[in-house]
Amino acid sequence: MRNRKEKTIERLSITGVALEAKCVSRHENQVIIAKGGAPGDIAVVRITRKKKPFLEAAPIHQYLTLLSIPYK
Repeated sequence: MRNRKEKTIERLSITGVALEAKCVSRHENQVIIAKGGAPGDIAVVRITRKKKPFLEAAPIHQYLTLLSIPYK
């Protein structure tokens, strides 16, 4: 079994959605795709797979953003 150092990214802002209930975000000019989430959410993710065009991540903890517009 390999002993790999897994990278964790704190406070990753989710910017879009993709197919199969995955979300898209950017960190240091790299595209990151993770399961779950919605645009505007902030999450802590662990990188699980590196591919040339993007990184795949698994969410560790997710913070839902609150609406700042009050209801009328």
